[in-house]
Amino acid sequence: MQDVRILVHTKGSLGDPHVAKAATRAVKTARIAGFKAVEAIESITEAKRRLKLPATDPQKVDVVVSAYNTQRLLAVASDLDPLLLRDPETGKIEPLPVPLTAILPSMNERYPFVLSDAGAQLNPKPYQVYVSALLAGNLYKVVMGKQNPYHRFGLLSIGEEWVKLPPRLQAVGELLQAKEKRVVKPAEPKDVYKGDFVEVLVPMDGREGNLFLKTSEGVSEAVAKVTKSEYRHGPTSALLGLLSTPVHNRVRRRFHHDETHGAYFLGTKHFLVKHHGRSNADALYLAIERAARHARNNVIGQVWALTLQELEQLHPELLPT
Repeated sequence: MQDVRILVHTKGSLGDPHVAKAATRAVKTARIAGFKAVEAIESITEAKRRLKLPATDPQKVDVVVSAYNTQRLLAVASDLDPLLLRDPETGKIEPLPVPLTAILPSMNERYPFVLSDAGAQLNPKPYQVYVSALLAGNLYKVVMGKQNPYHRFGLLSIGEEWVKLPPRLQAVGELLQAKEKRVVKPAEPKDVYKGDFVEVLVPMDGREGNLFLKTSEGVSEAVAKVTKSEYRHGPTSALLGLLSTPVHNRVRRRFHHDETHGAYFLGTKHFLVKHHGRSNADALYLAIERAARHARNNVIGQVWALTLQELEQLHPELLPT
C-alpha cells in the first residue's frame, strides 16, 4: 500500500481547528503504519491540481481525503472529469451531478448498505438519480465482493406502497427495473437498517439522503448518551456499566459514524473522499487506510466499467455516443 499516494486536507468547514489536529495525527499514524506516500495539505485547490496530474508526474496523487464543506468539495469533484450523459429529453450532453456515496452499517455486520447520495445532488433529474444508484450498486458489488447482479434497490419512501413515492422517484424506479430480476421497492427508513432488506438506498436527492444520514447519526448519539447517563444512577448501575464496556465498544464500532470511514464522490474518475468533520484521528486514519486499499484495487475504475456496461446494454440513449 506504500505506492498509493494520498493527500489529507487539513482544513475543515468554518476553519474548525479540530480537523487540522486530527488530520495531522492521522498522517503521522499512517506513516508509522507504513504509508510513506501520505502527506497533509492545507489548500484544496492544490490538492485538486495534484489529483488531476498525469500518472507520470512525480507530484501526482491517487487519493484526496477531506472534511471540507460538502458543497465546496462538490465543486472540486465536478471539475474532476465527471461522467458525461445525454439528457433523454433534450439530447444535450451534460456532466453527471456528482453524488456523495456512503457505505453504512446495518444490524447485520456482514451486510452493510450503500446510500447512493448523502448530500451532494440537490435537484437531479430522474436519469441522473438512476445512474447514481447504479454507481452505488456497483460500489457495493466491488467493495463487498458480492457478485449477484440483482442487488435490491430501496427507494427512500414514507410507505411501502409504490404510489407513495414522489413521481421523480417512481421514474427512477422504472429505469432500475429495466434489468430483469432486479428487485426495486419502496423502502421506509425503519426497514433499511435490518441488513437483509436492501443493498442500495436511493433518495430522491442529496437533501433527503443527508436528512436520512443526519437523523440516523442523531438517534445513535442520543441513545448512546442516554445509556451512559443511566449507568450513573447508583453504584449497581455503575458496576453494570463497567462490566458491559466491551459490549458497548463493539456496538460503537459497528454503528458510530466515526467508523464509517468516509464517503466517496462517485461519478468522477478521480478518488475524492469526504470524511466527517467530527471524526477523530483514529477514524480518519481508518478512512486513509480504506481509501488506499480501494485505490490500489482500482475500485473507482471497476465501478465505472460496470456502470457503463449496464448503460450500454439497457439504456444506450443516455450515453454520449
